Amino acid sequence: MRISGFGLVPAVYDPQDQVSDLRIYSESIPKMYTVILTAKVNGKKVETRRHFTVDPAGPVATNQ
Repeated sequence: MRISGFGLVPAVYDPQDQVSDLRIYSESIPKMYTVILTAKVNGKKVETRRHFTVDPAGPVATNQ
């Protein structure tokens, strides 16, 4: 998984829930980011992109 401004980041895929999860332990500045997820499906490389914006007034993530 890659994130604009961060590069390659480790992600964990849960095949049961079919969800990829990642944590960024760095200060991110308020702006729009792009997440690029690359995987192989039936031996063929596929890629998807999602965009999100960091809102400094939004909720703060905590480690549990």
